[in-house]
Amino acid sequence: MTDVPAVPDEAVEALAASVAAVIPLLKSRIPAIPAAQLGRTSAPPAGPAGRSRPMPEPLLSERILGALELTIPALSLDSAPGLTLYLPEPPTRVGTARAAGESEVVASTRLLESFRPGAPDLARSLSRRLSPHPLIAPLLTAAPEQIPDGAAAEEAVAAAHGAGYLALGVAVAWAVVGRGPLLRGPALDIVAAAVGLGLASARELLAEAPMPEAYATARLAKVRAEYLLPRSASGQVQAEGHRFALTEGGFPDTADFSGNGLVAVVPGGAVIRTGAADGPVTVRVRVFAEEPESPQTESWDEVVDVSWHADEGLASVAGPGEDSRSSGPDDRRAAFRNQLRGVTPPWPGDYRLRVYVSGRDDPDDGERYELHVWQAPPAPEAVRKRTDRLGCQLRGEPDPDPRPQPWKKYREICKAVLDVHGTITVITGVSAAQVVRAFGGDPDRPEALSELESNEMDNFPSESSIAVLPTAASTGEPAAIVIEGLGFQGMYALEEASVHGRAASFHQNAKGMTNLAFAEGGEVLVSEEFPEPEEGGPAVEAAMEGMDFDDVRDYAEKCLYAMERFTGCVIPLDAPEQIRSADVGYRVPQ
Repeated sequence: MTDVPAVPDEAVEALAASVAAVIPLLKSRIPAIPAAQLGRTSAPPAGPAGRSRPMPEPLLSERILGALELTIPALSLDSAPGLTLYLPEPPTRVGTARAAGESEVVASTRLLESFRPGAPDLARSLSRRLSPHPLIAPLLTAAPEQIPDGAAAEEAVAAAHGAGYLALGVAVAWAVVGRGPLLRGPALDIVAAAVGLGLASARELLAEAPMPEAYATARLAKVRAEYLLPRSASGQVQAEGHRFALTEGGFPDTADFSGNGLVAVVPGGAVIRTGAADGPVTVRVRVFAEEPESPQTESWDEVVDVSWHADEGLASVAGPGEDSRSSGPDDRRAAFRNQLRGVTPPWPGDYRLRVYVSGRDDPDDGERYELHVWQAPPAPEAVRKRTDRLGCQLRGEPDPDPRPQPWKKYREICKAVLDVHGTITVITGVSAAQVVRAFGGDPDRPEALSELESNEMDNFPSESSIAVLPTAASTGEPAAIVIEGLGFQGMYALEEASVHGRAASFHQNAKGMTNLAFAEGGEVLVSEEFPEPEEGGPAVEAAMEGMDFDDVRDYAEKCLYAMERFTGCVIPLDAPEQIRSADVGYRVPQ
């Protein structure tokens, strides 16, 4: 920042009259889209309905230059005071350089700072002093008669707001830099420099200036016109003190969860009780035009319906430390949270809220929520499901009986092998060599598994690799665990692999699609994405008995446990580490 002498008040007054005279002309030449982008600088977030993605900065500045490059030199500022005397003396020698592909506005603004270092600071200072001036302030917003009705009003108000401050910044910049040969230099486009200085001044002032009074009404009209049902949004909310809320405004101070153990209705929304004391939790919000079909409760621990009244609409999911109307810091994590801003319908009225939750009792289960919202008259609270320990404690009920979940022991194996893409196959009654042959490989040609995996993408889909871990079934007969990282040959090798015993395989790909297969005596009993136990016969039914496969939580772990039951072979919990340590693999065709 360069120190510049203070401009006396009488000079500012003279400048105000000249600048006020040219602002309407400049505003009329600034395109609405970039003007509205600037005008929304301090606007609240638009919520999931979204707003148009801002154009990149170089395109924005060049578009404004193209619109004003003939208008700026013709501006009549003859009555404005000379301002070069308020600038420091220019340097006697200046070196210039320009980066390839650099925009004209950026390059000229940078060169101007080299030729007359005080010019940018003087332009910003004068713009700030003039913005509240009685001659200038009325020109910075749209007059009521210029605002159209309906959804178009939002862009009109934002564009007038942005164009007004930009016109002020450009007019002042031209008064500073456009008069006098001392401000010229080689390779310097003085008009482009004026646009650059004007943009810098406008951005600074718009970041601090409140949106015009008409903007809130205009924005609401646009949101209502663009709001369509059904809709959904997913994101994360920062829980604090075991709470987050669906709220229209500030976070409620108190909430009583003793009634249903999950959600408490408060003025303007509802507060949800979390298992996590502090930290991010995943939330999905779905908004319907009418009550959705009967709730699917299989994959949830608690489900509760409540009624709440919206005073305004556009409620947001927010934590105690968040402003439900603010977008927060500009980073990727904040952007994920901001998907949950203004998610409910933009109309006041009575609404029904259905809250689903799973994983409150065990952080390893991945605590998650789903909120369903639809417009409906007030109705009594309805508890659809209540099974978690936290809910019982909050309601003053005895803890529920522990639910045996022996499949959870396979959680780390699933993370290690199946988290992205992989296949696990269990085979009994065979040697390791027989397994490799069943998969189409050559047991006499082992290779380093690490090298096979590093080259696997180059060879896939014609071939992939397998790793084989010899083990034993509970009956003592030989068995083997086969792990594939990229391939899925286990789905097709079961017929041959099961000739001397039983075999089972589970595959999951990067898109979450799965396949569970069982085979015995050379015959595949069932091989489907979600097999019905009875389709595979008594042995498969017994393997899958007592596990709710409609509840997709721990689905991969349940499948591995069913494979253990079917084959009588426990998958070693350190199987991935053993295979990695041995570093032996085999090529197999796909």
